[in-house]
Amino acid sequence: EALAVAGLPIADVMQEAPKTFRPHVSASEMAQQLDDSPQPWLLVTNLDGTLVGIADPDRVRQAAHDLRAHAG
Repeated sequence: EALAVAGLPIADVMQEAPKTFRPHVSASEMAQQLDDSPQPWLLVTNLDGTLVGIADPDRVRQAAHDLRAHAG
């Protein structure tokens, strides 16, 4: 199956209109949204859609956990 996919245009195997996050969204808010809709990576974009970066879901969850631990 991997060989069959390897010959396809990327448009045929990509996820269209992926969920994106703005840079000002907190790790806690992002982690909560991950609970509702798990993602293998998180795209961070400006309002105009310019890619700012990619966030690792595990690091986001850990940051949210650490924040809750320090607040409690």
